[in-house]
Amino acid sequence: MHPSYLILNILLCSQLVNASDSILARRFKEVLKLADDVYLIPKHPNCYKNRTLPYVALGPCRSTFLDCTEVNSRKACLFPGHVFSEVEQRCKSKLVSPECSYSHETRLKSHRTLNQFCRLRPNGKFRHPNHCGRIIHCFDDIMIEIEPCGDGLAFDEYLKKCVYAQFVPGCDVNVVSKCNPWDTMQADCHGYERCFAGQLIRMHCDSGLAYNAVSMVCDYEKNVPSCVTK
Repeated sequence: MHPSYLILNILLCSQLVNASDSILARRFKEVLKLADDVYLIPKHPNCYKNRTLPYVALGPCRSTFLDCTEVNSRKACLFPGHVFSEVEQRCKSKLVSPECSYSHETRLKSHRTLNQFCRLRPNGKFRHPNHCGRIIHCFDDIMIEIEPCGDGLAFDEYLKKCVYAQFVPGCDVNVVSKCNPWDTMQADCHGYERCFAGQLIRMHCDSGLAYNAVSMVCDYEKNVPSCVTK
């Protein structure tokens, strides 16, 4: 018996001592209805999308997640700077979380672009409409651009990976490189430019992080003296 039913049965017995048959029947129906309301609260829809996972993230590189072992349970990581890793099923530092490995991810601000591209697509990764090598990750109402493919490669939406551009219909293989692959140049404390697919692309560090020119990653501001907020 589910614990909620056991508690309600005890409550029922305590309240119906010496009651008439009509009162007993009416009260019994009310308690059963309450039990159903308590026990049948639906889980978050994302729990049904990932039936094999006990814990489901509410977005990539976010601290909030769902405990699908409980009814309608939304939780958050306890420590600041920690996010929930759906891959590892636990909270860990943003700097080492696999979902945050693309520290340069750029959120696309245009609501018009969001409505036209992600709104009518399921969650997942898709090729950028204007560049075969760039990858867009759609997640509910969030749209982010993640690390693109290298020179001469294009993102295959069917295989969900980068392949040689000549194997992706409509993708130009004769792209003129405007920079050296993986070149990185610091622009300011909150972002930098990196060479992908022959083009310089502007990247942004997340809030509270700054670009560290030594380690060439987005790092805590305290580790980048020139970028410490006064």
